Amino acid sequence: MKSVDEKRLSRNERKISEWLELSSVSELPEFPFSSLEEIKCAKQSGDISFAAVYRWNLIGVLGTRADTIISYLGSLVPLLISITFIVVSFIASNLYYLVGTLSTAFGLALTSSYIRGCVYTLLGLCWIPGIYFAFRNPALSWVIGGFYAGYISGGMIRWRFGRLVETRALQSEVFFCYLYLNKVLIIKDNKTGMLI
Repeated sequence: MKSVDEKRLSRNERKISEWLELSSVSELPEFPFSSLEEIKCAKQSGDISFAAVYRWNLIGVLGTRADTIISYLGSLVPLLISITFIVVSFIASNLYYLVGTLSTAFGLALTSSYIRGCVYTLLGLCWIPGIYFAFRNPALSWVIGGFYAGYISGGMIRWRFGRLVETRALQSEVFFCYLYLNKVLIIKDNKTGMLI
């Protein structure tokens, strides 16, 4: 991490500390751990696991400059694919490509932490029509490819955000308290299966 990023993160940590009026895990109400070291030990032993609810506006607060750039570039991929589908639709005079914009948006929407259910079944079943349409109608195979591109880029962004949240939460008590109180960091007790 560069010194510019370290300075920005320490400045953000100081601002959050002033805003929260908390600086320690022990000050969290009804929280089962009294220090960040206890949380680290529980995480390493597998007693708890972390998850993160994606919030695009926190990437600039928690991440390095490289994290921010990668996130923004990753979020541009579905937009660029959709624009390409629109342009190709008009050039080729084929309306199937317009459906590609919807399928790309649908693939991106399926990466949301609020939609899980049958996502993996749907992803597996999309290969069947993808292979079929590759031989029968190449335009529809591109549409299905757009769906996967939207899903993969959205999943990559959310995965990177989850790793970033976990890293910052275990790095600083102030960041941990902020992420936990704002329900960005979700902690699951692996013994009981309950959320903390």
